[in-house]
Parts: sequence; structure tokens; C-alpha cells
Amino acid sequence: MTDIIQTYPKIDSIDFKSIELSPYGPFDKFIDISRFVLQCNIFEDITSHHITGNLVIEDALNLIQTLPIIGREKVRIRFRTPGSGRPYLDLIFFVYKTEDIERSENQKSINYKLYFISKEAFINQDTRIQKSLKGNISTLVKTIFEDSFDDTPLDAEPTSNSYRFVVPNWTTFKTISFLSNRALTGTSLNEANFLFYQDLDGYKFRSLSSLRSKDPIANYTYRVVTTGDDYTRLEDRFFGIHQIDPCTGMDSLVSLVDGRFSSTLYEHDITKKTFTKSQYSYSREFDFNRSTTNNPLIAEGDPLNLMSDAKIVYRPNQSMPFDDLQENNNYQKWVLYRIAQLSQSVGQTLSIEVPGNHTLRVGNVIYLNIPSFAYTDPTKTANDEFMGGKYLISTIHHMFSSDRYICKLGLMRDTRNEPVADLVSYENPPAPNFDYFA
Repeated sequence: MTDIIQTYPKIDSIDFKSIELSPYGPFDKFIDISRFVLQCNIFEDITSHHITGNLVIEDALNLIQTLPIIGREKVRIRFRTPGSGRPYLDLIFFVYKTEDIERSENQKSINYKLYFISKEAFINQDTRIQKSLKGNISTLVKTIFEDSFDDTPLDAEPTSNSYRFVVPNWTTFKTISFLSNRALTGTSLNEANFLFYQDLDGYKFRSLSSLRSKDPIANYTYRVVTTGDDYTRLEDRFFGIHQIDPCTGMDSLVSLVDGRFSSTLYEHDITKKTFTKSQYSYSREFDFNRSTTNNPLIAEGDPLNLMSDAKIVYRPNQSMPFDDLQENNNYQKWVLYRIAQLSQSVGQTLSIEVPGNHTLRVGNVIYLNIPSFAYTDPTKTANDEFMGGKYLISTIHHMFSSDRYICKLGLMRDTRNEPVADLVSYENPPAPNFDYFA
């Protein structure tokens, strides 16, 4: 990604082409409103089916009345990171709400926010599926999506399992979400963590396992700049971290309740009048899944691995509901795995602010170099091993005006950056080397 800064003029700069508005009506004509936009915010979220955002407007021409602006317009936004040599992002959204309308203090303008969303949000609400589906889950997702959105790209990861059911008048996105819950990766039958989401390039049907197992696309470094520090190289500053928000570690009580490390599934066969019991254990399954690092969130001997009655799930089942038709829910293959793996994915979260980069996407992996404020072993590097390391980007807030562009990144990972000591190690814990601070 270093090629993006070959002719980058200054930190946080933006190559801003235009923001245009198409009034509601039969004519698809766009009007440049760039000079009225104080700030543009675009949000990507790996758990969301849509791109959302808003424009902060200072309207000195009373466009809200003269056009008028009624909350049914289209917005076209074109921008990029300067010096990247990459094409402009050319994005079209549908306005769905106008809010915070108020006169300015000098009474010479009116200020308001225009909230927008990707067009697929409207199409989805008016699209209903009422038919029988049968086949590989990834293939079903692609077929359903392309039938509803013929001009929108979808990147679908292959799945290993198939499913058969009748869709009961659901929307496209609800149907795909239903299939996402049951989808298993093609490499391991224990990975049940597919997500269906939209980024600035299009729609994705991808497993968390495949995303977080990739190599980092960039290394970001947090620097505490003091007098005499050489922090003038543009590349260092472009991949520098402006700000780190408070980090969230593991809540062991919540982890216990939501089945992150252990759980139990009871299936009731209503034909045979029998119960089947299945259990999940984090320490048993860890090596069979692709993770951000090789260091689990808790030790193998931690009792949380065995407290399976803290999270109990019930599912009804039916053997041979019709002639020659087996029940195909296969709950024991995905229910507990999905509950645990989605919870594990936010085992550690962090938010950072970095210079604007229009090529960043949710689902990318980055690496953080964060200096430690104190360390006890002078033979080791001074990096913060708790907060630093490899992360998956889960959210991006692209925030820019006509002359400044920053990205606020929400990061998550399902493992630790450094190993956690097992219970047997606590018999002789290492002593801090306080002599180092003398």
C-alpha cells in the first residue's frame, strides 16, 4: 500500500472532486452542492447490509425550500486519496431523512443534515421471495442476490454445505442472513462465521475465518512525538496513528453468559420424542479454526472452557418430516460454533484515527505498532504486546471536508497478541525486573 503516497501532498489531505444532489423528480439531474457541505460522513460496517452516511449542510441559498429538499433525493460523492493514482470513488446514495434543521446564529443560512443510504436498502424492502430453494448455500446466496440486484457486484466465498427450504415471503437480505447463519466454510466444518455486508466496492458474503487469516495490508504506528524526534518522513506520517481510543478487553462474565467458550445444545426430535445433547468447548476447537493469531483468549486449563451449562440452547428437530426427505437443519454442526465464533471475534476491540485512505475497506487486516509505556525486560522490544499486533477492520468512518480527510477505524480480533499463561504457570510467576527502572 506504500505506492499510494508517492505524490501525497500533506497528511490528511483529500482529492475532493464533488458532492452533487439530484432533486426528487422525473429528471435525473445532479447539482453540485460541494460549497455548502461542511462535512461528509460515510460509514462501513462488517455487520451491516448497507453503507450509510450523512452530509452536514450550511445552506445560504435556502435550497431546502427552493429545490426543494424533501428527503427523497440522490447524492453523488466523488473523492480519493491524493497522489494515489487510483480512480475516484464514485458513489451514489439515496437520501432518506433530513434532520437537525435550524437557522444559523447570524440568520443568514439554514443548517441541516441529509442522511443517506445505499439504494439496495430501498430495493430490498420491496423485494419478497416466495419459493423453494435447494443447493449449495454459497450458490443460493449468489442466485438470490443477482435476481434482486442485477447491477450490483457480489463477492461470495464458497461454502461446503447445502440447504433446502421454502422461503416464506422474506426480503432478500433476511433470506441471505438466514443462510449465512447456517453456512460452513469449505476448508473446515467447524467454521460457521459467515457475514453478509456491503463495503465501498460492493457486497461481500465472506467468513470471518478467511478474512482474518490474510496478511496485513498495512502497518500503522503510534508515535509519542517529543522534542528532537525525527517524524518528518511522509510515509511514516501517512501510516501513523493520530489517536487511540480506549481499548476493550474481555468481559469474562459476559463471555460465560453468551457462550463464547463453552455451551450446550439440546435438540428435541418431535418425531422420535428424543433429546440429543451436544457441547462446545473453546480449548477443544481452537486448533480447528483459522484465527487472527495462534494465541487463544484464555488458557487451555481455564474453567471457562468447561462451564457449558452457563449457555444452553434448545432447537426442535424432526426426523423424516416427509417421505424420502431428511431434515437438513444439522444444528449440531453450526449453532454452538456460530454463537461462540461471533462472540470470540470481538474478544478484543480497539478504535484508532488515521489519515484518510479511500482504499481501506472493512474486512481488511492491518498491523499496529504501539510503543509500551513501561516494560520489564530490556532484552525485548518496547512494543505494547497487549494493544498492538494484528487486527481485522470491522468499521470505517470516512470523515472529510473539502480540505481534510481522516478515517476512524473500528478494529477487532478473536485472539491475543501474546500467549496467556496456563494455570500451571502461575505456580512460579515471573517477577518484574524493577532494576531496569533504576
